[in-house]
Amino acid sequence: MLRSREAFALTTIAGAHQAVAYEGEESGFVDQALEPGRVYFYTAFAEARGAGEWSPPAWAWVTTPPERLQDVALHRLWTLRR
Repeated sequence: MLRSREAFALTTIAGAHQAVAYEGEESGFVDQALEPGRVYFYTAFAEARGAGEWSPPAWAWVTTPPERLQDVALHRLWTLRR
């Protein structure tokens, strides 16, 4: 799976704007190398075992929450209860 802050990957090769976020056989993973308040584009490819053939890409994107979002929410909750 490749990750980028700019666009989806068009090939299986990581490049200048694509980083390998995950490689393996698990059905999921936790990506901890993210910055707050950013959009990330993920492209996943599946390889047939030993065949060297790749599936068409699957795409997903995520926007990480802004930094200190929990602090703001907790402060507002405390203010409302007081």
